[in-house]
Amino acid sequence: MSDPPRPRGGIMRSEGHSIAAIADSVAGTFPGCEDASASLSLVRELSRGEPVSTSALAAVTGRAEPELRELLARWPTVQRDEHGRVVAFSGLSLRPAAHGIDVAGRRLHAWCA
Repeated sequence: MSDPPRPRGGIMRSEGHSIAAIADSVAGTFPGCEDASASLSLVRELSRGEPVSTSALAAVTGRAEPELRELLARWPTVQRDEHGRVVAFSGLSLRPAAHGIDVAGRRLHAWCA
C-alpha cells in the first residue's frame, strides 16, 4: 500500500524524526555539498529558529570566519537578513514560506516540501 499524498502548502511535522536525521538524509543534495560538514552545521543552526551569523557558524564548525564567508558567498541558496545573518539555506527558511515545518516546538518554513 502506498503512502497517502501530502497536501501542498501544508505543515510537515518531524514526529519520529530528528532534524539531524532529516538533514543527514538530504545533505548530498544541497548546493555546497562539496563541504557537507559546513552545510549540515548551517542546517542544524537554522533549525534552532534564529538567524545564523558567520561567527556563530565558525564557532560550531571550528573554522575561520573569512573561510566561511567565502564559502557561503559561493552557495546560491543562502539568504541573509539586514544584519548579514543567514535566514535561509537550500529550502529551509526562518521567513514565512508556502510550507511550514514544526521541529521541536519551533515553526520553520520550507520553499518546497
